[in-house]
Amino acid sequence: MNSRNEAERIVFRIANDIIGEIGNPGAAPNTPELERFFRVYTFDSEVGSGASFDQYFNWSSSDDVDKIVEDLETLGLDVHAVATRKAIRITFPDGQIPEYGAASLNTEWTEAQLADLSRLYDEVSGLHGLVVERLARYATRQSILSLPRFHRSAE
Repeated sequence: MNSRNEAERIVFRIANDIIGEIGNPGAAPNTPELERFFRVYTFDSEVGSGASFDQYFNWSSSDDVDKIVEDLETLGLDVHAVATRKAIRITFPDGQIPEYGAASLNTEWTEAQLADLSRLYDEVSGLHGLVVERLARYATRQSILSLPRFHRSAE
């Protein structure tokens, strides 16, 4: 990546295409590369927003949680992957991740869980720029912007 601005432009173009049309089947992430991109983007949006890991786990499906550590490792976000692996064990000590996110079960976090998740958040806070840079690099290497969905004519 030549610059942080270029990285942000790439990431937000892809994310806005997906998020801007939620509910439109044509806008859903429809390739493994876009799915990985979107999982990491939404992870960073939730965890990186300052809400900590509990916000991410509240709204993430079991499928997303099952895949996020590998996604982070693939993008070279090792600090995030290690912290997330620990956060999963803290949040779901029995290994049972709700299919539709913890919020679907009205999950109540214990004070100890929240404190532990907050400490893990501290390990990754301030690294949003790195996530954006790695997402842009991944998108470039995977030629995501070459997909037909990014070349629709303006209507």
